[in-house]
Amino acid sequence: APLAAFAHGAHGGKTLAFIGDEDAKSPVVVDVDQKKELSVTKLDGTPGQVMVLADGRVLVTIRDQNKLAVFHASDDASLTAGCSVDTSSEPIAMATTPDAKTLLVTAGWGKALEAYDLASLSPKAKVQLPREPRTVVVDDEGKYAYVSHAVGARVSIIELATMKPQRKLAQI
Repeated sequence: APLAAFAHGAHGGKTLAFIGDEDAKSPVVVDVDQKKELSVTKLDGTPGQVMVLADGRVLVTIRDQNKLAVFHASDDASLTAGCSVDTSSEPIAMATTPDAKTLLVTAGWGKALEAYDLASLSPKAKVQLPREPRTVVVDDEGKYAYVSHAVGARVSIIELATMKPQRKLAQI
């Protein structure tokens, strides 16, 4: 089965992998040490990237529903649905700023990078980008976000203080 992405985190003294299974349309939780599946949570859409936050929330982009879903892990590692947030079309990847105040989400079909307040998940800003933005990473100082694109062999650079594109890097 294709796996969209996975994240890992500690929960109840165990090291867990949180996996987005596209075929099963489910986030799956696995005990890494025991190599045992602990839970499968059925979704109405296809999971993209999975991210575990320091406060224990598990975020999942749901690509075909244009949503960012929040889950909470129970003591038995099962996931309970929390809120969800509407995003631009086809949310794919996520990154947080080093100060843990902002969540960045790329939207492939929506051609955007969106910023959300990490505590409340309320929208903060949106930047239009060239076609097919994919992975996003933030520099160690939290000044710039770098977004790769599936088309055009380019990287967009966004200054986070202003949420303005700076320039595009073309791959040589």
